[in-house]
Amino acid sequence: MGKLWNHWYQIYVVIILHIKLIPLYGVWWLYRRFWNPETPPFWGVWCVQAGRVLWYISVLIWSVVLVAMILVP
Repeated sequence: MGKLWNHWYQIYVVIILHIKLIPLYGVWWLYRRFWNPETPPFWGVWCVQAGRVLWYISVLIWSVVLVAMILVP
C-alpha cells in the first residue's frame, strides 16, 4: 500500500491548510485594520487572535512538511 505520509499527501495537506487558514486570518486582519480599527467588537478581537494562532500553526506545519519532504525518501 505504501506510506500514507508520501509527498503527494504532504502537498495536499499543505495546500488545504493554506487555502483555509490564510483567508481566515486575512479577512479578520482587514476587518480590524479598515472597518473599525479603534474599537472592534469583542467577537472580532477573538476572531483576529484565533486567525493569528491558526496562521502560526500553518507556518509551523508548513516547515515540518518541508523538512519531512527533504528527509523522507
